[in-house]
Amino acid sequence: MQFSEKDRIAILGAGSGFGLEFTRQIQELSKNHLVFSRKKPDFVSEERFIKADFSGPSGQNSVIEKLKNFDPTRVFYFAGGGPHGSYFSKQWKDHRWAFEVSFLFPARIINELACELKVEGAGELCQLLFIGSNIAENQACELSASYAAAKTALRNLFYSLQNELHLKGKDLRLCSPGYMDTSMLPPNAPPRKTHHLLKTHEVAKKLLDWLQEPCQNKHLIIESHLK
Repeated sequence: MQFSEKDRIAILGAGSGFGLEFTRQIQELSKNHLVFSRKKPDFVSEERFIKADFSGPSGQNSVIEKLKNFDPTRVFYFAGGGPHGSYFSKQWKDHRWAFEVSFLFPARIINELACELKVEGAGELCQLLFIGSNIAENQACELSASYAAAKTALRNLFYSLQNELHLKGKDLRLCSPGYMDTSMLPPNAPPRKTHHLLKTHEVAKKLLDWLQEPCQNKHLIIESHLK
């Protein structure tokens, strides 16, 4: 599963944090990639970038169409997020944004593309990756309720699909990092005081290595540890 010149890699969500660092590193391994994001990374050329909105049907329809036209061999989905604060202090549109970007659009991509996954992948779609959260998908997150709900739903969808006949043996993967040192973690967030935060460049390197390995365990968990 090593990246090759035949690979056409689509990266969804690279404006900041983990997705940004992953995109930076993958450029050294693959020249034929296309980045879909709200914001263009400085190091990505214009011809390799499509401004995209994952938060509603119109933007999602456009992304799906352009994604299919690109005909990728691998699709890596990094987009996600949600409002920070009391659930009741936020408007519904804020929670809906979190649900759409962090779960509903990934679920739609799986629904529309996973049936095209080929085990051998000779120039065809062979790998789908989505990013979970080792924290939010496994425990209550009082000030990030909609984000946690979305990540929990994504994890359960992933595990529910593992035994479906048409996906058995196909390369559908989930990566769930722990707390990372990104802008998504507010400056005064408790984990900054209690945990050794993961460095995005180290997590991206580990993820890139794992994606190129054939493996039975399709769920990569990268834990952050207490100080």
